[in-house]
Amino acid sequence: MNVRFFETGLRQVASGLARLTRPTPDVIDHLVSHMSTVADITADDGRGAISKAAQEAQAAIHAIAAAESGSRSAGVETLGRLGQRLLGDLCSAVSVG
Repeated sequence: MNVRFFETGLRQVASGLARLTRPTPDVIDHLVSHMSTVADITADDGRGAISKAAQEAQAAIHAIAAAESGSRSAGVETLGRLGQRLLGDLCSAVSVG
């Protein structure tokens, strides 16, 4: 998996965290789409931990859309975990490559 993927994924996570301050339906759809892409690509590449974190982020974003109690803080936490995993793999890819 190339470095560009991890950089793009990190930008999407950072953008998602910023956009969760005002989660409109368009923002929710956009974030879910990006998390789905990250989950699919990483699952196909054998990076199960990142794929699982992306799936958890999707579920948290859906909870925000449903206005479930405490969902916004849970969404921020799951996106943060996903960002940490992406950053860790980015650092590994850069040090190897």
